[in-house]
Amino acid sequence: MVTTNGNGYAAMEPAALAELAQRQAWDLEMVEERLAELEMALDADGWQQLGGSFDGEFSRDALDTIIRRSRYAYLANPLINHALEVQSHYVAGLGVDIAAVHPAVNDVVRAFWEDPGNRAELTSDASLQRADIELSATGNVFLVLFTDAVTGRVRMRSIAVEEVRDIITDPDDIRTPWFYRRVWEEQRRGATGAAPARREALYPDWRYQPPQTQRPDTIGGVPVQWSASVMHRHVGGIGRMRFGVPETYSALDWAVAVRTDLERFATIRRAQAAFATRITTAGGRKGVAATKARLASAVGAPGPETNPPPITGSTFVGAQGGADYDLVRMGGAAPHPDDARRLGLMVAAGIGVPETILFGNADVGNLATSRTLDRPTELKMAARQSYWRDTIADLLNYAIDQAVIAPRGALRAIGRAIGGASGSPVVVMHPDPDRDGAPIDRTPIITFPDILERDVKARVEAIGIGARLLPPSAERTVARLVLAALDVDDIDAVLDTLYPPDAPDATLSQPAAPADMDAQFIAAVRDMREVLATIAGRS
Repeated sequence: MVTTNGNGYAAMEPAALAELAQRQAWDLEMVEERLAELEMALDADGWQQLGGSFDGEFSRDALDTIIRRSRYAYLANPLINHALEVQSHYVAGLGVDIAAVHPAVNDVVRAFWEDPGNRAELTSDASLQRADIELSATGNVFLVLFTDAVTGRVRMRSIAVEEVRDIITDPDDIRTPWFYRRVWEEQRRGATGAAPARREALYPDWRYQPPQTQRPDTIGGVPVQWSASVMHRHVGGIGRMRFGVPETYSALDWAVAVRTDLERFATIRRAQAAFATRITTAGGRKGVAATKARLASAVGAPGPETNPPPITGSTFVGAQGGADYDLVRMGGAAPHPDDARRLGLMVAAGIGVPETILFGNADVGNLATSRTLDRPTELKMAARQSYWRDTIADLLNYAIDQAVIAPRGALRAIGRAIGGASGSPVVVMHPDPDRDGAPIDRTPIITFPDILERDVKARVEAIGIGARLLPPSAERTVARLVLAALDVDDIDAVLDTLYPPDAPDATLSQPAAPADMDAQFIAAVRDMREVLATIAGRS
């Protein structure tokens, strides 16, 4: 039996889940049709005739091969490494600012974002860059959300994509995942020492929350980890693919071709350097042997070196009629390292990074290209920021929901959980008197810095023009926009200084100066507040 809960997601009876488990067999074989021709091309040297349907997906073993190649390329191939690093720097190099309008919601959002464990996994600048590289290199990121049943506190960890062997979806909708099948080895220590133990478990999708009565402990003999939900983010796939495909896939072979071509050039250069001088001597074999003896080094022989090579800048003096010395020269069309550039352009096209950035070539760049991006690349980076903005919004909304649902949750006073059609909780916020009875605004505010360097003065002036159209109550919002335009690191800390939450009128109060704050900085903050008040029409 299949029912629909209040969140719009289906729930199944335990018997139906067991039947689904038996039907899908819980093995390492994909139940979707394969792209067998593409799998054969993974290890082929030449072109393969591609055919068949693209409605299926790679087998799990084939996807493992692609991911393994992509990981190695990131670690060993400078072009792939540089392309992924550049994208992560553009997207998350300056971090991201997180906030919420309502103070209580903002406290929950900030606590989730600043949790040390969450920072190590995703919420710090460095970990967000690592996650973006992982997403590009493997096509998948699996975030595990552990929720405290009493307080609603949410902590994140991740699962390696190689450990997730299958994604179980709604039988009627492949876009709705229900479970992720994880298989991994756990090191267990016993009397004979450490030994790997194979483990297997099912993790529910973070949106699949059936009622407690419909949560069996095991399905098909595999334990279900109901206390740990998984949020799956993937890129690079098409059609009905449940797993993502590395974004580097189309560029991998070309990156290897560039490396191979440059290695061959280096081999020729080494061959040229092996014989710098040609000596022609008279006397037949005896003359050749005598010349070799005179040039031989004594390194390795008993005693000190007796025939060291001449120092740089030495002069050769020879007898008339003796041996002829000549430099070795190679004629004909000599290879050049720039010959690999055309191959490199295929890498740039496959990975979506322009040549000027991928190669760092000043010959094809100028001041304009060093400060800006071409429009397609700018849109690519902006789209990636939007992708992460949506992911972060989902994480923060999940943390807000849990803070309302949990018995001792931090938001129990301003929200409540009601039962959906099948008993699944639905979070509803209480009315807000400051919004004429509308529900409390729980929307997270997620701000990425601009991808491109823009004129700060022009941006602030544009904010000032827009601020004239806003009511006085929007002063704090205007202040946030100005601080973001100035690339201030911790916007909330500055706003709390400008507008203390316990002040009678936060929009008019003077900021209280912390004892350990530099006096010059305090003066600058107060000057900033006067500018903001003027912009907002509150002078």
